[in-house]
Amino acid sequence: MKFLVYFLFLPTFLFSKSIILNVDSKFNVPSEFKEVIENTLEDDKYTLIDPIETDVWEIETNRSEINCKKDSCYIELGEKFKADYLLDVHIERISEVYTSKYKIKLIIIDLKTVSKIKKIFYYKYKLSDIHNLRIYAKKIIDKFLEEMEKVKEKKRIEELNKIPKKLTKKDIVSMIREVYPEIKKCGKEFKYSGIIKIRFKVNNDGSITDLTFITKNIDSVKDCVSAAVLKMKSIHFRSEPIIINFPLKLD
Repeated sequence: MKFLVYFLFLPTFLFSKSIILNVDSKFNVPSEFKEVIENTLEDDKYTLIDPIETDVWEIETNRSEINCKKDSCYIELGEKFKADYLLDVHIERISEVYTSKYKIKLIIIDLKTVSKIKKIFYYKYKLSDIHNLRIYAKKIIDKFLEEMEKVKEKKRIEELNKIPKKLTKKDIVSMIREVYPEIKKCGKEFKYSGIIKIRFKVNNDGSITDLTFITKNIDSVKDCVSAAVLKMKSIHFRSEPIIINFPLKLD
């Protein structure tokens, strides 16, 4: 009969992470192995809550909720238990002949993005060898969490590199062109003709701030033009925010 253990890790402070831990094996895994995993995760800012002692007992009795096969199931699982990750630890005997050789497969799933990280380790001692088992459990969890952070950092850099380094003149003209019809309406509505010079900041998150009017004595049309200009949205970019001076022809 398979040996299954489920735990739910929930944050006890503002920036902690929450994770559901599932240890899955056909063998009776010593409690020391699970304890080391728990302690190691707690050291890495996770906190253990045993669902048997909470109102989420159904996670223990309904295995299908853990072994999701569809992305929607994982997302539902995360929302239901307010968990960020699911960590599966699968223990398999490599061969019936070599009873003291095991394959340990660790899979962590981001329950928000459903991205997965998998790593396989091997254990050459008997599960009853508590001393080596404790050392091994600590080692693989530490290494796995380290590898997980490397993968996350690599993905972060890859996503960052997709963002342009800076805005081009074409980008600036394009963002202003999007709101120019509204700016023209301001001139027509308030019977203003001529050019208004403005200055504004484009932030690297695409937002527009610090709008000022270089042209003076335009109170009649100022609010209307300001509302139109602040609707502009830039693409995201990596360099520092830039200041743009731009003339707007209202007629």
